[in-house]
Amino acid sequence: MGDIIQLPRVTESGKPRISYSQIRSYKSKKSFNLQIDGSLEYMIEYFMGHKFPDVGWGEFGHDVEGYIGERKFAEKFDEDEKKILDNIEPLGVLGEEFEIDFGEFVLVMIIDDRAKDWAKIRDYKTASKNSSKRYYEEDYKQLDIYALKPYMESGFIPELEVKVIERKGNCMFGGGRDVLKVGKEVWTIQRETSEERLEVIKNEIFTTVIEISDLYKEYLKLNK
Repeated sequence: MGDIIQLPRVTESGKPRISYSQIRSYKSKKSFNLQIDGSLEYMIEYFMGHKFPDVGWGEFGHDVEGYIGERKFAEKFDEDEKKILDNIEPLGVLGEEFEIDFGEFVLVMIIDDRAKDWAKIRDYKTASKNSSKRYYEEDYKQLDIYALKPYMESGFIPELEVKVIERKGNCMFGGGRDVLKVGKEVWTIQRETSEERLEVIKNEIFTTVIEISDLYKEYLKLNK
């Protein structure tokens, strides 16, 4: 294992940077686009620079978040959809990008919604009733990752919440974003974390970044 972290992305100052979505992609047992080991798809995308097109899921989620927060993309929703979304009151600070400095690298994140004083953090998700079950599971860690920011800076752990907006339709076989609709249900999932869980997650981040770095160094050697 080398002493210096090397990653495919760097900050403006040249420091290695990685997002939590990259770490999650790398560690997945079955990748989103190719349905293969996540580390292989990660290397294809970030080492080799291949761009996977969004079939509609990403655009729909972006539209939903934009409407909830700032009433953007209103033309993409019918009146029934907007009535459901209008009932969701944002916490206050929307779509904020921030960094956590881990010393040898920087973890970059965009938090969906939080209270100004960090008392509460919220993640917006669109999902069917069945697929929403994943946000109750122990291995759902996105909100814990967000909570690392106030925890590492001040020792404070905020309240964590997932707002799941029911999604109707399936764009896997074509149709794109247009075949996806907001359903009638919104589920609120309260999540809990702890100092012990956050410390474990910090160590997992370090371990994963070192593993990605070592692979990237080998890739660079083989592709001189």
